[in-house]
Amino acid sequence: MQSISVSLILLAAGSGTRMAGVVPDKLLAPLLGIPVFARSVINCTANQLFDSVVVVFRNKEQQKALAALWDAYAPEDLPVTWVKGGRSRADSVRNALNKLPEDSEVVLVHDAARPLVANEAVRAVIVSAHRHGAAVLAHRATDTIKRVPSASSSKPQFLEDLDRSKLWAMETPQGFHVSRLLAGYASARTKLTDDAAAVSFLGYKVYMVENFAPNPKITQPQDLAWAEFLLAYNE
Repeated sequence: MQSISVSLILLAAGSGTRMAGVVPDKLLAPLLGIPVFARSVINCTANQLFDSVVVVFRNKEQQKALAALWDAYAPEDLPVTWVKGGRSRADSVRNALNKLPEDSEVVLVHDAARPLVANEAVRAVIVSAHRHGAAVLAHRATDTIKRVPSASSSKPQFLEDLDRSKLWAMETPQGFHVSRLLAGYASARTKLTDDAAAVSFLGYKVYMVENFAPNPKITQPQDLAWAEFLLAYNE
């Protein structure tokens, strides 16, 4: 891969409501002694492939805690910019994109709540994003997936079979040419649940980087125990 300027956006502004108050902030919760946010920083920056990082935080109190972890675990010479998150994930990404260096060519967006991402996967997304313009880390659906006419689960419904061979579960990081992601977020008017949706809105194709390693998102209390088990198993 030729020399390019690559930036990382780390999203850390989520409300964490599904943790049900078990921990004050899931990103500060320890995983075998190292906080979730710190493990995301370590795994994303281990290959020293980024020229700059933007961290999106929730409030000043959280920023102070995250900044202490950044100082302890991030490479010393890696520039970081801190940006307050918006009302939605999409707003947070827009805020971060506006703070990228002007010479940034490729950007990866990663949920800091995915602390186990492999650094080999990070590299693969960078390479694929540079080559194809848009790339996402994802895994194939292994469960049988059904579509239902209503989101309610309180009554019986007709089930529609879907072709599992064409279904993929999206993960992060997701990588893009900066200009393409900026244009996508500027144009999209619908609710965006991930960054690939922004460029897909403009009609761009997205390259799938298949992930074979566990990359869980810390969402509920039991996810912390699962992540610790995976870490212990691999050590």
